[in-house]
Amino acid sequence: MADIVVGIDSSVASERALDRALLEAELTQQPLRLVHAWTSATWAAGSGMAMMAPVPIAEDLQRCASDLLDEALQKALNRRTSSGGVTVTTEVPEGEAGRELTPASPAAARRVVGGRADGR
Repeated sequence: MADIVVGIDSSVASERALDRALLEAELTQQPLRLVHAWTSATWAAGSGMAMMAPVPIAEDLQRCASDLLDEALQKALNRRTSSGGVTVTTEVPEGEAGRELTPASPAAARRVVGGRADGR
């Protein structure tokens, strides 16, 4: 069965996209796959540094990305009265979000992403 793929970041738009995707997954009984693409440059930019991370730091960043997905899912489940028995998997590929989300979902039933008011 094709899954529903959701691009996740830490934005409010992403929370709304996850809520919508979780509802769709419950209604259709399709599996839900959460994807958060990350790059060391993106995380470094938030700290004012512009550099590529060495391997141990990259592993830490991947762990942080995984934690972000876990936290987003837990918050979404807490906002719902039931999870409807939805199967949820997560992916944290290294790369730019737009480039990683499309290959992560070639046979997806739906791709769900949030929109930002600033057009990004």
